[in-house]
Amino acid sequence: MIQYKIMKPDEIRILVIEDNPNWVNKTRQILRHLGYENVRTAANAEEARATFKEFDPHLAIVDIMLPEDEDGFDLIKEMRDADQRMHIIAVSALEGPDYKSFGIRAGADDYIAKTATVTELSDRLERHLKRIPLDMAEPVVRWRNVSLDRATGMVRCEKPKGKSVTFPVDGYEKRILGFLMENQGEVFSSRDLHDMFWGRDEVRGANVVILRVRAIRGKFDAAGDACPITTREGGGYVVEPE
Repeated sequence: MIQYKIMKPDEIRILVIEDNPNWVNKTRQILRHLGYENVRTAANAEEARATFKEFDPHLAIVDIMLPEDEDGFDLIKEMRDADQRMHIIAVSALEGPDYKSFGIRAGADDYIAKTATVTELSDRLERHLKRIPLDMAEPVVRWRNVSLDRATGMVRCEKPKGKSVTFPVDGYEKRILGFLMENQGEVFSSRDLHDMFWGRDEVRGANVVILRVRAIRGKFDAAGDACPITTREGGGYVVEPE
């Protein structure tokens, strides 16, 4: 049974916390160009807290230098403590490794300087937006006798007479396997999966997906079970419906 499908862009909720109208408009235009228009804005920390609670965003874009002496790092920490799965991007005119380190330690997934070009900002936002549906998925996904726990990366293959075999899959193996198990019957090429998990600007190439799928299949072979992932003619990967 499929428990989760790919989220549509208008289902992804985005909160922009920024007091500079020009930056807000610039961010909105980029998001609109990428196909995402379900956006709310907040101009200060108090407004951000209220909108965060009511809107329940999947992605928050947070300016570090908020008005009224509010600290964006503190706001990021509050949001991260409240929601472990949402994506948070810190943005600021402050540049340098120390500021990026502060943002990451507070709970941000990324730190973008406001001096970034429109192209770089667009690419970074798109990478996070593509990963949101994967991170919002159910913690355990199942197919026939196979279950995958995303939190631990453990695969369990149920055997006759109540026996089972378990083995781990690593980060990208876990994401690829879980995604295909959730979207049973849908075919994705190596390039589709590469762009989804590594981003279009990465230089590894689609071969990295082939190697990951090969590693997944090897682990199922070692466990004496059939791998859910099969290859359709033309190079697409699919988990056939139950």
